[in-house]
Amino acid sequence: MLRSLLTHRQRCAHYAAPVELDEVRAAMRAFYDDGPLGSVSWPDPFRPEGPPEEAYSRVTDPDRYRIVGARVDAWRHAVVTLGLAEEERSASAPTGWSSAPGSTGVLWLRPRRPAAQPLLLDVGAVEVAGDHVRIGVGDPALVVGARPQCGCDACDDGSENLLDEIDRVFEAVIAGDFVHAEDEHWSVTTGPDGCWSASGVVGGEQAPRIIAAVRSGATVGRRSLLGGPW
Repeated sequence: MLRSLLTHRQRCAHYAAPVELDEVRAAMRAFYDDGPLGSVSWPDPFRPEGPPEEAYSRVTDPDRYRIVGARVDAWRHAVVTLGLAEEERSASAPTGWSSAPGSTGVLWLRPRRPAAQPLLLDVGAVEVAGDHVRIGVGDPALVVGARPQCGCDACDDGSENLLDEIDRVFEAVIAGDFVHAEDEHWSVTTGPDGCWSASGVVGGEQAPRIIAAVRSGATVGRRSLLGGPW
């Protein structure tokens, strides 16, 4: 799968996370590390040269991508155990949601604080159970992450990056740092570390203005989301 050619990252203003976030991270890592997949890791196989052409049609070890489902479950365990959210399972996807490949149902994590945004987790199976997740924020849920974007060898940039991409979504939503706005040809999303990522026709000067507008309460693009901390 081709990756977006128009993606920009830039450090911007940091928004303080609630003290609970460090505790949630620690609980997540303890549960994940103690699990059967906690020791599974691999480096970026083609850095720095880049992948050969044949790697785009090859999946060497699909089983290792089960760490995706394990990581999602570790976040679920952490927020529920700490009393930050309640879980709600459904055998069918909500109206308008495009299910993950091989999905057998979805899981809502609904925070107890009314101003916070819920998470919708849809763990599927492209090759093996738990090797893919689609993450939504808000209700109705807006898709803000699908990992891995592609499971072929060429698109593999290592387990650390894969897990970090999942963690960033959870951390941003739990901390209340999450901002997302999108229109037909662009999207902007913030992370928990004060950085933003943008794709499409949004440039380096436009993204901070869009984020500031959403934080001020404005509706930007066809949909925008802003949530408080869990």
